[in-house]
Amino acid sequence: MCSPDNTVKLNVGGTIFQSTHSTLTKFNGYFKTILETSVEKDKFGYI
Repeated sequence: MCSPDNTVKLNVGGTIFQSTHSTLTKFNGYFKTILETSVEKDKFGYI
């Protein structure tokens, strides 16, 4: 689980996106669900 101030890196089809935990969990939905549960990261630490 990430703290609200952490940067979150997302690997979407090989393209890396970066955001904050608080932005991605602001509204109910996919990102809030995966960030508030255990999420497997790749070898680079990306979701």
